[in-house]
Amino acid sequence: RDGWVSLSLAKRPVYPNPRTDEGGAEAVFHVAPVRGGLDPAWALRVALERWSPLRLVRARLEGEASLARVEPEGRVMVSAFKRGEGGGWVVRLFNPAPEPVEAVIEPLFRVSAAEEVTIDETGRLGAVEVEGGAVRVPLRGFEVKTVRLLT
Repeated sequence: RDGWVSLSLAKRPVYPNPRTDEGGAEAVFHVAPVRGGLDPAWALRVALERWSPLRLVRARLEGEASLARVEPEGRVMVSAFKRGEGGGWVVRLFNPAPEPVEAVIEPLFRVSAAEEVTIDETGRLGAVEVEGGAVRVPLRGFEVKTVRLLT
């Protein structure tokens, strides 16, 4: 209002330790312009980009290349894409919004099957739909899922 920005930080955890916030603390705030209404998914993406800056790796590639495309862009976040402990590729997806969304993973490589696994990749939670090379993963609001892509 009138060019002023007001910031506040309120924190009082109960679980797993109610004394977590005792003592001194430090907070960092990032201010970004917003047009229209605030989109929680956009806000979280901006925050994660600030805390996890892009890391460049030298490689010899012809043109642009990516291991996979994940849609809808800006609504689903990929927090991990790596070789799986038990084989295949592991993708960790996060829906930062309260509304459910279907993530569609389109890998550069052929996927024969996909399965949801526990976050530590040791337990199988069920098959995931693979259709025409695309892997479809439904996510509830604020849900995190780990999916193993088998080749």
